[in-house]
Amino acid sequence: MNEQSAESSGESTNDEAQSVEASGESTNLGNQQMGMEQSAESVNCLESEESTNGNEQSAEASENQRRVNEWQRNSLQRVKHLHMGNQQKHLGNQQMGINSLQKHLRNQRVARNSLQKHLGNQQITKNSLQKHLRNQRVVRNQQITRNSLHLGSIRRSIWESTNNKEQSAEASAESTNDEAQSAEASENQITRAEQISQKSASGNQQITRTVCRSIWESTNNKEQSAEASEESTNNKEQSAAHLGNSTNK
Repeated sequence: MNEQSAESSGESTNDEAQSVEASGESTNLGNQQMGMEQSAESVNCLESEESTNGNEQSAEASENQRRVNEWQRNSLQRVKHLHMGNQQKHLGNQQMGINSLQKHLRNQRVARNSLQKHLGNQQITKNSLQKHLRNQRVVRNQQITRNSLHLGSIRRSIWESTNNKEQSAEASAESTNDEAQSAEASENQITRAEQISQKSASGNQQITRTVCRSIWESTNNKEQSAEASEESTNNKEQSAAHLGNSTNK
């Protein structure tokens, strides 16, 4: 729109210059016509005077009139050339102004295109940055999920190990109780055997002592095995408690 307005202003300026030129030419023609009328009147006057004064004065008047006419023609040509030069100079200045305005509009258009390109590059950079941040957020969430799953599996394995050790400790305790009951039953058998041996004959006493000794040795071995199982159970309970404390930490 700026270029169209500049063109329209240039055309209106050209029309004004042409109208000024036409008015100047019409003024010059009017002045020339008035000058010619005045010169014609002066010629008539001179002719009348020449006819009065004689042939000599007529020749001199003709020469003067010729000089006047020549001077008028030269003056008219000088004025016309000067006016045309001024008009051409004015038109040249106008053309220079139009060219400067067009150059300014072109520079504005180039600057606008550069700004649009810069804004487009900024938009591309912003989109790339947003994409990079989204990718980082996705990777971080995936890492958190993997860490949570890994920690959960570790906790589950620790709980299962602790549970298995507790069950093993309970089974060991039950086995110890069974062995203690068996030892108690063996002692009862020993007591009954001793009572029987006291009532039996002396020959049977030796057999009874042998049997009692074997029973006592069996009982003693069972007690030692019960003590070892109890120590193993205590060690397992201590290790389970230590593992539980480390799990809580």
